Amino acid sequence: MSLETKKIRQFKCNSCGGEIELHNQRTKFVSCPYCGSVSDASSDAYKVLTQNVNPAKFPAMSFLKLGMTGVFSEKTYKVIGRTRWRNEYKEYWSGEDGSGYSDETWVFDEWLLLSEDASYLSLVESGDGFKFSRSFIPKFPILPKKTIIPDFYSAGNSRVKEYGYSTILHFEGESTYQVNPGDYVGFSMYTKGKTEYTAEWRFDNNKEVKEIEFFVDSPVSTKKIMEAFKNDESVSEKLEEYGKIAKRRQINKRIFLFGGILNFMLGVILAIAFGNSNYNQLYFENFKTNNTQGRWVSSSDTTKALTLEGTKMFSLQPDYCSVNIYMSTTAPEDNFKGMYKLIISDKKDNIIYESSVFNYNYKKLSGGKEAHHTGNISDYLDINELTGEFKVKTVFEIPKDYKLTKFPNIDSTVTISTYGSQKDYSILSIIGGIFIVISLFIRKPKL
Repeated sequence: MSLETKKIRQFKCNSCGGEIELHNQRTKFVSCPYCGSVSDASSDAYKVLTQNVNPAKFPAMSFLKLGMTGVFSEKTYKVIGRTRWRNEYKEYWSGEDGSGYSDETWVFDEWLLLSEDASYLSLVESGDGFKFSRSFIPKFPILPKKTIIPDFYSAGNSRVKEYGYSTILHFEGESTYQVNPGDYVGFSMYTKGKTEYTAEWRFDNNKEVKEIEFFVDSPVSTKKIMEAFKNDESVSEKLEEYGKIAKRRQINKRIFLFGGILNFMLGVILAIAFGNSNYNQLYFENFKTNNTQGRWVSSSDTTKALTLEGTKMFSLQPDYCSVNIYMSTTAPEDNFKGMYKLIISDKKDNIIYESSVFNYNYKKLSGGKEAHHTGNISDYLDINELTGEFKVKTVFEIPKDYKLTKFPNIDSTVTISTYGSQKDYSILSIIGGIFIVISLFIRKPKL
């Protein structure tokens, strides 16, 4: 007969009349699944020993429940009991600010499993997951002295990680010893790696130590526990959904990881081959608009009488443009005056830049000396969005009221240069790095 249907005894609860089933021949105490009363299962009277709390007030933490069967190490077990504990304890900590013990509280369930050959398996469940817990007889069964406990195998001193008291909050199912809410045990625990070693001592009615036990607890993944109980339909459905989510996350992780590595490497390669993070000169041209011939302006504009122009085409490249102009003039006569500026336009004569105006004055001084007042125009253009062929025009304007008897010869030197990085490929590496970091945070889903 399988564990799913095998029963040792059945009887009615003397408190509420509910049906109680026993599965373990060694069970001495059993709780009613309906009212929570604990009865003495060692006699045919089934005397009610304590009135427990309704089990509905202490629901299980996860999918586990009484009556489920699972397979561990090729052996089938049935869940026959659960005890809810609350730990009030001191926990050791250490850091830059020092070390010490802090006050902590922790709640966990201890599940009792019975195998086909009547052996037990204890499973501890808490907010941190699951642990297998088994009792053992240590080589050196010595109780701790304050915060130092002898290693159970070597007798060397170990730091106590946690110590305090565990109190029973709730019990349901079967037990080989009497379990009453409010009962408590003292404990002291040290660790080696992820394994926990614990000494527990129980008290009698006079609060004297009456029993000492030693336990070793090893963590086990939630997935492994679920796989052990996969014959249960609800667990099987959870595992199937978990598998789908885990597969999607694994695919996303690979996409972000390999996409990130590809972007990072591509960015590095392109930056080395073509990019430059410094603003170096990328384009330079120095040309003259010399021997400019004048033309009369026949318009109503009273500010201009004559415009002398010199024009040349040039190529423009981003990121920004430096414009430098130097103008020299052969003055035709004394007291010659003019205004000078620079205009840059596209092929359709749309002006994209027009410099400020500066004045030119020439005056012949006494003794035959000449005095020129001239200067440079220096400016920067924000042309990040502009590329292609452009026209530069130097303009010398002479006021209309100036009586010019002879055209001047104007020589102007114009320097056009662009500065910046041709392409900034570092953004690819940055995106790649972000993708890689994201992939590190894509974890398997929790069960």
